[in-house]
Amino acid sequence: MTGTTVSAAETKPSPYAGQETRQIKSLSAQDIDDLRNGRGWGLAKAAELNGVPGPTHLLDLADDIGLDAAQVAKLRAIKQAMTAQAKPLGEKLVALETELDRQFASGEITDNALRELLAQIAETRRELRYTHLATHFKTPPLL
Repeated sequence: MTGTTVSAAETKPSPYAGQETRQIKSLSAQDIDDLRNGRGWGLAKAAELNGVPGPTHLLDLADDIGLDAAQVAKLRAIKQAMTAQAKPLGEKLVALETELDRQFASGEITDNALRELLAQIAETRRELRYTHLATHFKTPPLL
């Protein structure tokens, strides 16, 4: 960078100001909590915003929308199955992001390590998103 470029960059506030103190720079505390607890993390918006709700939202509205006991039981079962799949994937994603952060912070990162970590992160995120979206896909027949 030239002196002019650095000076200009130094005077503009970073859009990431304050995030440098995070445990994992790329994830907020809420992100980490959502991932570790199998919550949606916004990964099922394609379903949600197209009128295909997931079991969590339907269970929250069970009384309002008149779900019977059998429907509630089925929704609870698929929610439990989804959470059982999502939690370990969320933990894995947090661990991979932790390692990526650690390697950048320590200066150890190499091109090969970066490519490998990003491939693992992408695969884990894909599986996690599939888990949530597939559950939404399975929900309407239960209603």
